[in-house]
Amino acid sequence: MVVRDFISLKGKLSSGLILHVPDKNNKSVSDVMAAFKFNWKSALFVAVFLPATISLGFWQLDRADEKRQLIEKHQRLVDSSPVDIHSVAGLALENYTPVTVSGHFLPKPFLLDNQVLNGQVGYEVVQPLRLPNSDILFVSRGFVAGNLDRRLLPSIKTPDFSVSIQGYAYQPTINPLLDEDVQSYSGEWPVRVQSLKVINLYNHWAKTDSVDAPFLSSSIIRLAEDSAYSFESHWMLVNNSPEKHIAYAVQWFAMAGLLLLLFIWSSYFK
Repeated sequence: MVVRDFISLKGKLSSGLILHVPDKNNKSVSDVMAAFKFNWKSALFVAVFLPATISLGFWQLDRADEKRQLIEKHQRLVDSSPVDIHSVAGLALENYTPVTVSGHFLPKPFLLDNQVLNGQVGYEVVQPLRLPNSDILFVSRGFVAGNLDRRLLPSIKTPDFSVSIQGYAYQPTINPLLDEDVQSYSGEWPVRVQSLKVINLYNHWAKTDSVDAPFLSSSIIRLAEDSAYSFESHWMLVNNSPEKHIAYAVQWFAMAGLLLLLFIWSSYFK
């Protein structure tokens, strides 16, 4: 019986008949669409957060480009020849413009509060420099550590002779919430301040010195790191490198892709 059935099957195959075995893995488009179950909860979640993650990714790329341009601009200015500040017209200098200047430091330093270097809390020391023509220029000498007792301010040594210094111009960013008026300063030196608005510093200095000498620039000169008159340098050009912003962008785009996969998975397998 079995032999006869086998001979019959062999005859059918030899005559051109093809035995069709269905392939369970070979699904048509209609089968795939039929398996799709719209999950409105996951769709709403993705609709809200997908644009946000993509936008944040492109924002990080823009930030990386801004930081790259700032670094390139800074390098160009650093490589340029220092400018004699007396030859610069106007009150404002472009940030990071290298300058040279001579004068006498005045023993009336300002201490910018809430500065941190290597985990140590302290101050940025900014002192007026009197130029040979009596103009006043404010110079940042860098970071000094503070005392745990905030009533005790650090003692700042001031050269008692004419100095020639080199550094670069910088326009401090002013937080309007910390913009102090001159009346908020005490009458003792050094003076602790919360922001470096040059006009406020000048007004307080002029009031206590009872003089009317003009200030030369609304920018502050940050001393070069190798200056004999600078303390510790604590300024950062950028707080995050362009590469770090790009890494953040990749993370946001990866999260966007994960949201799409989550939506697809929830629509087929839930």
